[in-house]
Amino acid sequence: MLIKSQVELFESIKSGDTEGIIHGAEEKLMQYGLTKEQVKRIRESRKPDLYITLRAPIGGVVIKKNAILGQFVKEGQEMFVINDLSHVWVKLDAYERNMPWIRYGQNVTFTTAAVPGKTYGGKIIFVDPVLNMNTRTVNVRVDAANPEFELKPHMFVNAVIQVEVDNAGNVINSDWVGKYICPFHPNEVSSVPGICPESKQPLQPASAYGYSEASHPKLPLVIPETAVLYTGTRSLVYVDVPNQNQPTYEQREVTLGPKTGDGYVIYRGLEEGENVVIKGNFQIDSSVQILGEPSMMNPFQPETKGSAYSSKPTPETTSVPRAAHREKREETNSVIQKPAPEMSPDPHASHGTGGR
Repeated sequence: MLIKSQVELFESIKSGDTEGIIHGAEEKLMQYGLTKEQVKRIRESRKPDLYITLRAPIGGVVIKKNAILGQFVKEGQEMFVINDLSHVWVKLDAYERNMPWIRYGQNVTFTTAAVPGKTYGGKIIFVDPVLNMNTRTVNVRVDAANPEFELKPHMFVNAVIQVEVDNAGNVINSDWVGKYICPFHPNEVSSVPGICPESKQPLQPASAYGYSEASHPKLPLVIPETAVLYTGTRSLVYVDVPNQNQPTYEQREVTLGPKTGDGYVIYRGLEEGENVVIKGNFQIDSSVQILGEPSMMNPFQPETKGSAYSSKPTPETTSVPRAAHREKREETNSVIQKPAPEMSPDPHASHGTGGR
């Protein structure tokens, strides 16, 4: 086909065809993989080139070699797979309970046992909209720079995402408040609507990806997880009642938000500064249950905010603070893969079998 296309180019030149027809014959050769310089040299020589060097459209590392010397190849047959490993994809497996914290464009840090003591970074560029039913995880893809080529395809990594949230559960990114970002390149950020120069797609407001729009967001209330008595349908805490002659605690039903490390975000039921029992709450609940009073396993519909109970033991309490941020850790196995058109996604990536 290459020789035939070269002959067609010569025939067009000899017959005095218009420049448009000649240019079409040259374009046909370039479609086969020849460069402009090679086509120019062939046109000037007026002689078909029987041995042609086909150059790869990208530079990188040869991942797969299917061609051998003297082999006959058909049109469209794959001969080599080449990847530019200066950037890699890190494919993380995020558990469903962690999904409230994960957003497109977030910064991610990760480590690998292959390079101990070194931390790498990247940005989330894709969150799979479908949950893997076998592993109960969601695939999260991170784009990471790899200038020293230390990250190899199919390495395992552990990743950490630092997250700030407001009291409504929206993720906070102060640099993106009122900004517009590219849906494919999170590094492309603008203060006005427009078109991404890389993807040629319209920029989207950061709020469309679950980020808070408030310039001064209100931070959520967070309590230690040991303070919560969870029955499966209700969540209770015991709150210290101040200015009493003896230790007195009020039973309070709360609405839990996402879990943050060793604590819970509280949406309703507590106020900032109140003291909650973090050790000994089961003892208090058992005491009131023996007395036949409403308890964790004996629910009631209170007419007032809660019920107060006296207790001689003094359980440990802690003040309810507002949390500025919480650290989320992805301790699952993850895999590094290269974002090259030539490679298909790993069907087992949900189990963490490659580098990101």
